[in-house]
Amino acid sequence: MPKRPSAAASLRRAWRKGLSAVTGQVLRSARNAAHQARRTGSSDLMPDLVRGMRKTPAHPSPGLGDWVAGIASGRAGMRRFRLFRPSGLAVGERPPLVVMLHGCGQDPAGFARSTRMNRLAAREGFLVLYPEQSRLANPQRCWNWFDTESGRAQAEAALILAAVDQVCLLQGADRERVALVGLSAGAGMAALLATMHPSRFKAVAMHSGVPPGMATSATNALRAMRGSALPSASASASASASAPAPPSTSTSNATGAWPPLLVIHGTRDRVVGASNAYEAARQWAEAAGAKAAPARVVQRGRRWPMTVVDFKRGRAVAATLGMILSFFVGWLSARRRPGGQILDQLATVPLVFPGVVMGVAFLMILLNVPLPIYGTIWALIIAYVVRYLPYGLRYTYTGVLQIHKELEEAAGASGATPLQALRRIIAPLLSPAIISGWLFIFLIATKELAVAVLLAGPS
Repeated sequence: MPKRPSAAASLRRAWRKGLSAVTGQVLRSARNAAHQARRTGSSDLMPDLVRGMRKTPAHPSPGLGDWVAGIASGRAGMRRFRLFRPSGLAVGERPPLVVMLHGCGQDPAGFARSTRMNRLAAREGFLVLYPEQSRLANPQRCWNWFDTESGRAQAEAALILAAVDQVCLLQGADRERVALVGLSAGAGMAALLATMHPSRFKAVAMHSGVPPGMATSATNALRAMRGSALPSASASASASASAPAPPSTSTSNATGAWPPLLVIHGTRDRVVGASNAYEAARQWAEAAGAKAAPARVVQRGRRWPMTVVDFKRGRAVAATLGMILSFFVGWLSARRRPGGQILDQLATVPLVFPGVVMGVAFLMILLNVPLPIYGTIWALIIAYVVRYLPYGLRYTYTGVLQIHKELEEAAGASGATPLQALRRIIAPLLSPAIISGWLFIFLIATKELAVAVLLAGPS
């Protein structure tokens, strides 16, 4: 009677058969690949038939820099990321960082190839971070920007922020110069991340994305993408509550102001409605207290024309222009230059008149002068500059008096022109007074309503 094989022998036999089958399949694939390469005359022995067998994706920009892999972890799990570090960076250099958030169905390598951002980074000398969404978190690899009700969106935003912190710590990126760029679902996540942590980013760009607060879950995400309103008033209230509140107008990102926003959207986009672009711009303009400038059409070569609308903060521009004029008038007056005393006296005249009188005077001038600036932001800027120039002048005048004239004389003896002495010596020493004057003008200009009511146009 033949001896019955043991269980261990049966397992070994099954293992050898399985290994032989897998080995034979791999060898057949390799032979087919080599045969196809010889037939096409290509030296690449890894055609599309076996390209998916690679463990890691190919470098999207070979020869331009390093393609570094990393993992960030948080309460939402772990996410892989890729970092492009251009070659030629000096030791100890702290380059800026651009965070690129891909759209649905994309990965870091494909996103880098399609945007060609690595070429720009190699030319300009900055790092590019590509966080990667997991298929376990979303089968289509979309960032869950909409799922604020369950907290998944906030958790993924924290993961991206953890990747940024890791790159800043290990790769030497500058924490003060980080920008966000997102496409489609990545744009929605970029906007949410910028509003949740505004002090961490210097700028954000959205391409075909949905602004924060338009959806709270997957059930109303599609309606938000089409630009439709939320289904009910309660949902709308919930969305408003989940969206970050617009901060008060501020002068610095460190104090909570949202970073500057660039919105790019195609008017024929059938996936994400173009109305989302206007809503994103409206949210940022409301948060910054900015007004829309007249739209202009820009076309480069044979490309499709673009309609560009700039949103500007009139009071911030007025404060900046006012301090620039105050600097020169204060220097001319303190140094007893020709015409300095006359300009000083003329600059203090607006202190005599109330804001209503100034507004009526500017209204009469603008209506009778053939300049098409009435009802535009420039009318308000000019009025604010003239109105608050005396306040800035007091700061710069006293600041110039504290700087000894011998510094300018020494610069002149060394061959510097008066303009060079102003730019390299006086302006740096006067910077505390200029900043203080700027803040003072900005703060008192925000509560001035008489001039704005009289000079603002119907739009």
